[in-house]
Amino acid sequence: MEKYIKTMISDMKTYFYQGETKDINFRIEQLRKLNKMIVAKESAIINALNKDLGRHPYESYTAEIGTVLTSIRYHIKNMKQFTRIKKS
Repeated sequence: MEKYIKTMISDMKTYFYQGETKDINFRIEQLRKLNKMIVAKESAIINALNKDLGRHPYESYTAEIGTVLTSIRYHIKNMKQFTRIKKS
């Protein structure tokens, strides 16, 4: 397992240093995929939060899922502004 983790980390670093993650469109697409996955797995996330933490479904959505989805949408909407080069 330790070798697997080290290999995974090495692969991630290699991918990162290739520079693909710098592209704004790449970042936006990754956020859209994350948003879609969270929505698709919403029931499983709610069940896990209930099982692990005793969270009520409403609390799980408002405190965890809804907050993250709102943050993702905000970052998608503002990504180009966030990454704009500022004049000194």
